[in-house]
Formats: sequence, structure tokens, C-alpha cells
Amino acid sequence: MVDLRQHFHTRGGRAFMGVLMQAVFAAEPGDLSALWAASYIGAAGGVDVLIDTTGRSRS
Repeated sequence: MVDLRQHFHTRGGRAFMGVLMQAVFAAEPGDLSALWAASYIGAAGGVDVLIDTTGRSRS
């Protein structure tokens, strides 16, 4: 499971990833695999695609 302290060395990075995981995956970071989350984000085309709220398609 994801230990944000191990993978993100700054307080800002840990805070961003914590909010991202809660918003995108509706789960706490400790409930997810870091490898799975990275794979999901990569398959989507990056973080911007997952958090974009303009309603436009990226395809």
C-alpha cells in the first residue's frame, strides 16, 4: 500500500498526492498500491486528464 512518506519527499508532494488519490480513486493512499496507481495514471495519459474539469474530451 502507498506510504506517501516513502515515495514523496516534500510536504507539498505528499499533500497533493493524498488529495489526488482521494479525489480520483475515492480511497485513502494507504488503501492503494503505488504501482497500480502509477499504472492507472499513466494509462489515462497523466494527472491532468484525470483532474480536468472542463468537460472536453482528450481523445
